Amino acid sequence: MANQKFASIALADGQRALKNIPQLDQLHDKRILVIGATGLIGSVLTYALSQIGNGTTVVAAARDREMLAERFDGMDNIETKWLDITNSVATLPALDDIDIIIDCASITSHRNDDEVVNMMKTEFDGIDSVLSDIARFLKKEPVKPMVLYVSSANVYGSFNNEHLVTETERGLINPSDSYAVAKRASEHLCRAYVQQYGLDVRIARPSLVYGPEFRDTDQREFAAILKCATGEGVMGSWDKTTSQPRAYTYVSDVVSGILTILTCGKAGESYNVCNSTECKTISEAIEMTEHLSGTKLPVTEYEPTEYQPCVLNTTKLESLGWKPSMSLEAGIASSLESLKLLR
Repeated sequence: MANQKFASIALADGQRALKNIPQLDQLHDKRILVIGATGLIGSVLTYALSQIGNGTTVVAAARDREMLAERFDGMDNIETKWLDITNSVATLPALDDIDIIIDCASITSHRNDDEVVNMMKTEFDGIDSVLSDIARFLKKEPVKPMVLYVSSANVYGSFNNEHLVTETERGLINPSDSYAVAKRASEHLCRAYVQQYGLDVRIARPSLVYGPEFRDTDQREFAAILKCATGEGVMGSWDKTTSQPRAYTYVSDVVSGILTILTCGKAGESYNVCNSTECKTISEAIEMTEHLSGTKLPVTEYEPTEYQPCVLNTTKLESLGWKPSMSLEAGIASSLESLKLLR
């Protein structure tokens, strides 16, 4: 059976994400496959979809059988399926039984030299496996599932000036940043399948997502901050001197953005998903977490970093009816409360 404490937390965030989704009836009577369902975004997205009702069902797929069981076993309207989309012998569920596929699969535990190949294969080979299966399916059936690829703000690279970055812009990517390279290449592949096969593929680009549903192996900066604030893990080194603002986005706002793209977006289009209304430097985010947790985080070393995340312009997604609802302070407070319950 699923961990009931985790389920209650993910369910609450999923229900929060469902508020004010335009044209939610577009997802009624749909069978939706979520790949990478045990991750931060995938977990909350799966629980949100399970609450739509009106005949909507969700298939939660991931390659960690134990985590699948811990997060979803026995929960209403959720089926589980072991699936490693980088494995050539792995098979997707029958496509004539799936209406929508959401690919959230990504490596967040390690992005060092020992995991570069696995990380890149998860991104590029993973989405290629999904899209090539649909292209083959089209030879037999005219109906094709909609696909949403969860990309990242990392595809933009870096810019010489600070501004809100729109979907059509491209900065410079460090060639050694394999994660960003893989995400950008995967997006190009998505558009190629749209152009050549007429597939309905949509792209979400979330920015600096945080929330309490992260996995223990997650090494993204806010996961490390939250774990440290609740007595788990260590901080590592951070560049406190940077003045570059970051737009941290709570997971329920990201999920609501994904759902809005599904209901109102267009094939072949990309959409930024980012809470740009309240930007903080990493130093300010750490100080806010310390204040809310009553804990002094053991951050003692500050190393300069080349990575300076950009803040995204969300006008395109907002024009569909989406807007973020969780402030950074409220999101951190909610995360800390949930993590204390889980620990």
